[in-house]
Amino acid sequence: MMCAQTGRWLTLEEHVYQSIEKCIFTMLGTRLRRRAFGSIVPSMIDHAPTPTILALLQAGLVLAVMNFEKRFRFTNITLTPSEGALDIDIAGLISDQPVQYHYRYAVGGTYG
Repeated sequence: MMCAQTGRWLTLEEHVYQSIEKCIFTMLGTRLRRRAFGSIVPSMIDHAPTPTILALLQAGLVLAVMNFEKRFRFTNITLTPSEGALDIDIAGLISDQPVQYHYRYAVGGTYG
């Protein structure tokens, strides 16, 4: 399991983090030969963060991760809109071990 940016070896927890990140922040239909890969998050991030939009984002995020990252099981997810960004906090289990991940998606399509 390797880091996509540096090529260094990753722990299982780090690799799952990287994999979930790719699932969440890849727009549906953009991967050749894997058109179903990705989520609705990139296409909806510029919408006003109404309760309905946040519910749709959460559902799309969970579906993407459940479909493409079988090593992870959700226990909690929180979406928090902030000025110019969406904070995503995910808790779950990898091999029955609890993990927590944080992602930040800035309006305009950058994340980090």
